[in-house]
Amino acid sequence: MGTGPLFSSTVAALAPYYAVLGMTDEALELGKKILALNLPHCGECHVALALCHYLRGEYAEALAQARKIEMPGSLWDGLLRLCASGMLREDAEAVAAAADLLKAYPLFVERGEDILKCAFPSQIYLPLIREGLAAGGIWLN
Repeated sequence: MGTGPLFSSTVAALAPYYAVLGMTDEALELGKKILALNLPHCGECHVALALCHYLRGEYAEALAQARKIEMPGSLWDGLLRLCASGMLREDAEAVAAAADLLKAYPLFVERGEDILKCAFPSQIYLPLIREGLAAGGIWLN
């Protein structure tokens, strides 16, 4: 693999993109490789890993990765923690994640459908994301 901030940023961005497309095997492999190389932009890799585990129904693994995202203000930080903790019925964590999500996206309840449609090029996963949101206490309008 190449090196440098531009290269690592581009490669790190591919992992969550693969994940939102449902290419979970590719996203997991790339995310793990980037983390093993200790390149910058690891938050994106944790997004990919958390999302892949979530889409596979591996909620404990998804939550463990989501806790490592550390990208305040991003959609992914609060969203993935909320969905995974909701599915695991970890209510205290779900409340905190919902607060983080609504802090980053104050209109998420009203505009969440539009936000999610932009974030997920493959709409096939939206029912599972909505289920996690509802389990965590957020119902979209």
